Amino acid sequence: FHFKQAIFKNLKTYGVPFAYMNLLVKKDGFVDMLTCVPLDKLHIAVGWVKDQLPPRALGDASKADVESSMLRFWKYFERTWMGTYNPEYWNVERFLNVPDQAQSVLFTRTNNGLERFNREMNQSFSSPHPNMISFVTVIKKICGTYVEDLATVAQGRKRPQEHRPAHFTVMPDALDKKLKTTA
Repeated sequence: FHFKQAIFKNLKTYGVPFAYMNLLVKKDGFVDMLTCVPLDKLHIAVGWVKDQLPPRALGDASKADVESSMLRFWKYFERTWMGTYNPEYWNVERFLNVPDQAQSVLFTRTNNGLERFNREMNQSFSSPHPNMISFVTVIKKICGTYVEDLATVAQGRKRPQEHRPAHFTVMPDALDKKLKTTA
């Protein structure tokens, strides 16, 4: 989520036309595909994505403006997402060919549970800066609730939380073929 959000923000910052942004960040778009490419073939896939973007101007932007904004964006992408942040942090390909493990590993890659806990904790306090006694009392209550939930699941009185199956982007045949034929 944060990966795509940062990419979208930078596409806007560099003035990339909306039609290009849509091709890159829509669901199952080019950015999603890059998350499913083997790490050793990532540079090839990035080159392929660049080749797939229309070379013409779209809307009010001139061809030179589009080329300039896309060049700046790709420099950012390679510097940030292939340099500063190791692609292992955002690429999930290593989980795709592991039966049953992909589902159990990938649903925990969000911080939704932590955000829910934080919201629950904030709602439990009467002021933004509680005293130590109030803080400890609330934490003990919340922890007790979680321990109780785990015990009821372990005893079979309650089912564990269901998670949606992980969604994986399907690789286009042309990219798949290119990755298989390139060493």
